[in-house]
Amino acid sequence: MMEVLYTLLNFLFTFAIRLPDSILLFLVSHYVHYNLPTLILPQRQKNFKSPPLSCPPTLYQRIITTFIKTAQDCLSNEGLRYLYRIGGYFDMMTHGIFQAEGKWYRSIKDDSAGYRLYLIAENAKYESVGGDNVDFIILYTHGGGFRLGHPLIPLAAFVEWLKIWKRNHNVNVQILSLEYPLAPEYPYPAARDHVIDCYEWLIRDRGLDPSKIAFAGDSAGGNLAAVTTLEMIKRRKNSNPLPLPAALLLISPLVHTATSANSYNFNEANDIISLDWMDGCADAYAEGTKISHESPEISPLLEPDLSEIPRFYACVGEYEVMRDDVIAFVKKARSQGVEVVLNVENANFHNFAVAWSISRNGAYERTALNMGKFFRDGNLPGTLLQAMTIKTSKKIPSFPTHGLLPKEETEAAAFIKKYPEYDGRNIVVAILDTGVDPGAAGLQVTTEGKPKIIDIVDCTGSGDVIMKTIVKPTIKEDSNLHVIQGLSGRSLIVNPDWSNPSGEFRVGIKRAYEIFPKSLLNRLQQEQHEKIKTENHKFQTQVQKQLLAWEELHPKDSTPSETEAQTKIDLEARSEILKDLLKKYEAPGPILDIVAFFDGTDWRVVVDVNESGDLRDEPLLTDYRKEHKYDTFSQEDLLNFCVNIYEDGEVVSIVSACGSHGTHVAAITAAYHPEEPELNGVAPGAQIISLQIGDSRLGTMETGAAIARAAIALVNTRVDIANMSFGEAVAIPNAGYFIELLRDEVINKYGCIFLSSAGNNGPALTTVGSPGGTSNGVIGVGAYVSHAMIQAEYALLESVPERPFTWTSRGPTTDGDVGIDIYAPGGAITSVPPYSLQKTRLMNGTSMSSPNACGCVTLLLSGLKAENKKYTPYRIKNAIVNSAKSIDDPFGVGFIQVDKAWNFLQSHYDRSEQDLSFEVKILASPRNKRGIYLREADETSSVQIFNVEIEPKFMEPIDPTSGDNNSQKYEFESRVALITTENWVRSPDFLLFGSPGRSFQIKVDPSQLSPGKLYYAEVQGYDTSTSSPVPLFKVPVTITKPLTLTNGSKLSLGTLSFGPGHIERHFVKVPQGATFADIIIKSSATHATDPARLLLHMIQLLPQTRYSKNQHAYVFSLGKGSYGDLNGEEQIEQRSIAVRGGVTLEICLAQFWSSPGNHTISFEITFHGIQLANNTTNADNIVYINGNNAFTRLNIVAPVRREDEINPLISFHAIRKFLRPVEHILKPLSPERDTLPNSRQIYGLQLTYTFKVNEKNTSVTPIFTAFFDYLYDAYFQDFFAIIFDANQRPLGYLDIYAKNFKLEAKGDYTIRVQIRHDSQELLEKFISTICLLEITLTKTKVTLDIFAQISDVYASKKSVFGRSFLEKGEQKALFVASPTDHSVFPKEAEVGDLLVGNLNLVSTLKIDGGQLKVLFVIPLPPVKSKESTPVDKIKEVSSGSKSEEIISQELSDSIRDTQITYLSKFPAESIARKELFEELEKNYPSHLPLLQTKLELLLETSNGNLTPEVAQEVVEVAEQILNNIDLNELSTYYGLKQELTNETAKKRKKEADEKKKAIVIALRSKAQALAVLAQQTGTNSSSIDDLAVQFEQTYQSLIQWVDINLPTTDYKTLLVYLIRERQAQRYGNAIKAINQFLAELPLTKENLKDTNKATSFQLELLKDLGWSVWVTHEEKWKLIRAPPGGCSPFY
Repeated sequence: MMEVLYTLLNFLFTFAIRLPDSILLFLVSHYVHYNLPTLILPQRQKNFKSPPLSCPPTLYQRIITTFIKTAQDCLSNEGLRYLYRIGGYFDMMTHGIFQAEGKWYRSIKDDSAGYRLYLIAENAKYESVGGDNVDFIILYTHGGGFRLGHPLIPLAAFVEWLKIWKRNHNVNVQILSLEYPLAPEYPYPAARDHVIDCYEWLIRDRGLDPSKIAFAGDSAGGNLAAVTTLEMIKRRKNSNPLPLPAALLLISPLVHTATSANSYNFNEANDIISLDWMDGCADAYAEGTKISHESPEISPLLEPDLSEIPRFYACVGEYEVMRDDVIAFVKKARSQGVEVVLNVENANFHNFAVAWSISRNGAYERTALNMGKFFRDGNLPGTLLQAMTIKTSKKIPSFPTHGLLPKEETEAAAFIKKYPEYDGRNIVVAILDTGVDPGAAGLQVTTEGKPKIIDIVDCTGSGDVIMKTIVKPTIKEDSNLHVIQGLSGRSLIVNPDWSNPSGEFRVGIKRAYEIFPKSLLNRLQQEQHEKIKTENHKFQTQVQKQLLAWEELHPKDSTPSETEAQTKIDLEARSEILKDLLKKYEAPGPILDIVAFFDGTDWRVVVDVNESGDLRDEPLLTDYRKEHKYDTFSQEDLLNFCVNIYEDGEVVSIVSACGSHGTHVAAITAAYHPEEPELNGVAPGAQIISLQIGDSRLGTMETGAAIARAAIALVNTRVDIANMSFGEAVAIPNAGYFIELLRDEVINKYGCIFLSSAGNNGPALTTVGSPGGTSNGVIGVGAYVSHAMIQAEYALLESVPERPFTWTSRGPTTDGDVGIDIYAPGGAITSVPPYSLQKTRLMNGTSMSSPNACGCVTLLLSGLKAENKKYTPYRIKNAIVNSAKSIDDPFGVGFIQVDKAWNFLQSHYDRSEQDLSFEVKILASPRNKRGIYLREADETSSVQIFNVEIEPKFMEPIDPTSGDNNSQKYEFESRVALITTENWVRSPDFLLFGSPGRSFQIKVDPSQLSPGKLYYAEVQGYDTSTSSPVPLFKVPVTITKPLTLTNGSKLSLGTLSFGPGHIERHFVKVPQGATFADIIIKSSATHATDPARLLLHMIQLLPQTRYSKNQHAYVFSLGKGSYGDLNGEEQIEQRSIAVRGGVTLEICLAQFWSSPGNHTISFEITFHGIQLANNTTNADNIVYINGNNAFTRLNIVAPVRREDEINPLISFHAIRKFLRPVEHILKPLSPERDTLPNSRQIYGLQLTYTFKVNEKNTSVTPIFTAFFDYLYDAYFQDFFAIIFDANQRPLGYLDIYAKNFKLEAKGDYTIRVQIRHDSQELLEKFISTICLLEITLTKTKVTLDIFAQISDVYASKKSVFGRSFLEKGEQKALFVASPTDHSVFPKEAEVGDLLVGNLNLVSTLKIDGGQLKVLFVIPLPPVKSKESTPVDKIKEVSSGSKSEEIISQELSDSIRDTQITYLSKFPAESIARKELFEELEKNYPSHLPLLQTKLELLLETSNGNLTPEVAQEVVEVAEQILNNIDLNELSTYYGLKQELTNETAKKRKKEADEKKKAIVIALRSKAQALAVLAQQTGTNSSSIDDLAVQFEQTYQSLIQWVDINLPTTDYKTLLVYLIRERQAQRYGNAIKAINQFLAELPLTKENLKDTNKATSFQLELLKDLGWSVWVTHEEKWKLIRAPPGGCSPFY
């Protein structure tokens, strides 16, 4: 009866705090009335004065105290145990978790070890203990005086703690509540030893990290936590000591079993503990032992040495009898240097922190908050503590260096500690990346002192220098220097002591900035700009002083002479020129002369990095692999480089890193820092080969040629392992030229282990890149962030959970493969190249996780090699995948563990099947798949049956005829049990297959699965001949069953809650006919919070299409500004996106992993559809309109819902022209770099396209549809293109992605394309490949009018469609009119060209992804009608006839004119030309065209440098021309208006024009010659003055016959003006005129000579001005604009 009563009372008081006061008082009064005799408990004698309390206990507290004490004193031990259990159940009921198994807890039991624990965690059923997303694990021992209690009694408190810690501190904690043996059945030390044994089992058998474990307990459980730790400290002298836990959490702990402290007396009446009962508990605990209450073994307060215990948190109530003991324990520990936080809560009694219903003044919640903060960082702000809090100081902590380059999480550090010589030595690692800088920190030597980097190769060809020019040195007589002529024009001094048996040198030239990294270029350009700005300021100041002096000499009221006025104009021009030069300044950078020679053994290369021309002291470099030598361009850039020589010296490859990425990657894998070993890479003993695949011409983008060359190099150098932290999205996984080369040759034949990054394009599914996430044989690596990384690398204000990075790409692939094989740490702070001006840098991405995993695998290979154990890539992959640590990845992908992988290799070494890859093939058309991936509505709504084939993949012999593995294939036979992991997947039970493989069927029934979610299962095949728990193969089955909208077009996901890194995935079938969707995200702060980044990632998948083509990604800042306030406004974010109707859309929402705080949002998406109902579009939503038709009819329909705001608009932004190659060359490429492992030679097809640009600053986009968007999945090896101007200067580079080029000048341009493959037959099919050239429209904007009915096309002048709407299912017609005025089209438009633009049916809405594209065919132009010829005119023409004499004269004239024409075709010094000239002069001495030709040839032969003799002859010929023309008569003719009404008038006009032309030629030639004669040495001053007068007279005569107003495009006329201004020292006017000339003159092949002459003249003028920095600048740019070696070749 008593037990029932106490049970009832416990139930009542558990609910008491929720009851109204009237009911509570009624129950209390009745309880006191019926049990008054038991409430009077004996009191101990008080011999001291009780200290004052902060406030007396409440009536409620006093009654509870009495109840509990009564139970303790009146009930038996069994009764109390029963009562405690019932009380715990009621507590669970009040918190709504009574039936919480699976949701909040689950039992963990090990019968063999004898341990039973309860895991307390949210979704405990699915949580793994100690997952990487867990910050701390609490091993909890419950209270109950060593005699009572159960692990789940505090469950309600546990759940509240976890929620509070997660919500307020972002701390993810798991609690393992231990069931330990109770007294008196199991006295001391049974409980203590049980805790120690269980702890050992957890860390050694279950693999938990002790650094993440805390011991905790309340009351007697707190005692166990403390004494267990002390006992472990004492046992540390043993041979195999246990590591201590990271912290202790002591809640109202019993630290002294003797009840002798003062607080036992003055708090006896206030606390819930009966002292007699407590004494009994202590006696029972020590029964049968010689341990007294004063023994430190059960009373930790009495332990003399507490210095080694971990930091701990303790809390105690003011009313507790144990209060003084707890405070004394804390003070003692603190005095010995232990970090302690103590929280004494006023007005609370024993165990207030685990019993919400008995706490007071918010102590329960406050203590939970403080405990969570203690777990987070060990600190508590003073404002949170009550008056009695003991505050502790903290030592300055050591920097967590181990987190800079993570090695502990992967067990790499422990592995090296265990096996110091397995640190990567004897392993060569290839780094396929942006290049590795040999001067970076930690990349000089290995742990054995060997060279770290043993080869550096540029696979891109971006650093290639053509060295086909051969020169021999000459000896200067005055200095005895050996000099050769460089292509830069510099004289290069060579060292005569160099060994050069042939005496020949090869020379080349390279602009250094072509190979410099972009980030370095930006820095150097800025620095150079600052430098030249300073110099330019000096020149500008000088000019301004001259202008000021001119103003002082010429007041405003004065009238300067023409010459004086021209002087001022010239000074103003100089100022303008200086401003323009600085505005347009682009640093040319070093122009490097390269010299190569053969020393009898090796080719040697010297680079003139100083541009001094003196090469004598420059280092002699050779192929890096031979001597490991490198040089630095300069101290300004700190960019290191090395060289390789190919083609017998005809090509020198200058190799420098095109970015810091590759160096960082290499350092992660294998850096070695002997002075700071904690900074080492994962495998510091390994050696590195750098294979640069990032092309400096493309930023750092890889090319097909580069990766193919890298694959060839992997085979040729026989590297052990390779890492490639590059990749791209693909349309077809596990396919393509490079993938097949890598998979079938590099990996499966030559045994190279290849790791690659999976991509950084998450968090949506099916975003893995190639090769890392899509290719068989390659180990694909995802990125994970650990606590050590968070602490050391990211400097976050609050800790966040471990997990895969939000942005890491996810599988599965489109063909069903899981995609990622392993996770590894995805960030590091480690070495970068010196040019970055910092030793280390933080980088994160799968680019970092892949080399970390590569380093881990390198350790394994090092160990296997040391033990002479053979391996294959498949054995290694099986080991790391099957030994990985679980991180609760939905696809079962784990986190790499080196030590466990090593153990796996050892235990499975005799298993031959580990050397095989079991390829899964889901038989399908057109390509087999590697897994089952059901995504669309139709395939996920019914049962699917798949034919599956399992084929064992054997390593192929290098010689296919050797039969090396035939015996292995013959012997192979496997008897497999098939296990499915989910009940919606079925397979046969067993399968027997041999080396050819075997097929079977799998049945998948997704029909009963809930829509909108992700599901994953596997069919696992286990070898029945072994007990290994590792399957031979897995058939992955992924289902993303979409939700189908049944009511309308709107989907609301309701309220979604997010914390750091949390991801929500939802899948919906886009309604048929939908074309776009509106998205609304709303967020309101339920509590004050920090801003957080929310990622929205949406993807639809289409067959053989990159996922990136149909994805939308956005980042929102939740809680930004006042939105984060508790009472802030509602934050609303809206977007509109293009969608594909009928295709599943993944809606992936994620709070960024590093964003703290919890946030809630609502998400809503509304689908819209406006489609064209007729067949005028293709699969790419392109509308074709033929301009030859008067109009085009388009029918639009709204298949999804009513659509308002229909307002169609067609506009065009570009014109598309079609170019055919004008030339093609098919030839074999470099035998050294471009021969495949199977000895097949790679060929290059070079195509040349030409086009003209008629406007300055024109943007063009070349498009090659056959090659664009294909790289890793390309059917060809490589596509690359270069665009040149007429000077053969490369203006830009093009790979497989469309790129816009801005062409500043008008003129001729060339596109040269190279397509590579080892099949000539395939390349021949591309000989006539069409280039689509899109030219951006700038001046001409073309739109098409749209009408609602046909009649309006002709009746209305403007579009009259207007705004409209469409009801659901309604159709309307649009009529698009073709322009009738041909002048609206761009001038460059020709028949058959296409206008490229957009059709926006809702023109008021911006839809990401666009609406419809439009291609408009340019129609035939109108034909002008010809004027009819009068009949009398016809008769006049027909009746006329020529006499024989006239015909003979015409023949003679024609022969003469032809002979004159051919004069210029003979070489200048040829006898034939001389004889022909003499004959013509004899027969036609005054024939103007002959004299003109003579003048022109005299000027051309001298190449602008007239000798005095030639100049005198020019003057004479010019005078002869002028004397043969009546100038007055010709002037009169042009002075009168001429009517060209008949043939005679027209003939006279032609003759006059020819004479005028002759006059102009004669005058400007004479002027040039006179200027030369005036400069002749030895000419007296009077003659010079006379010549100057003649020049000015000639100039004045010239300007009467030709308009010399600037700007002009006639250089020959301009030259006269330039000479005149130069003679007058008006250099500013002259330079300005040249600038205007160059700006207006189209850069064509015909104009090249004039252009180059003008720039040379400009350079001379700059020298005249003394602007030295601009002279140097222009000299370099002259070499850049007109490369001495011609156009860049393909290599």
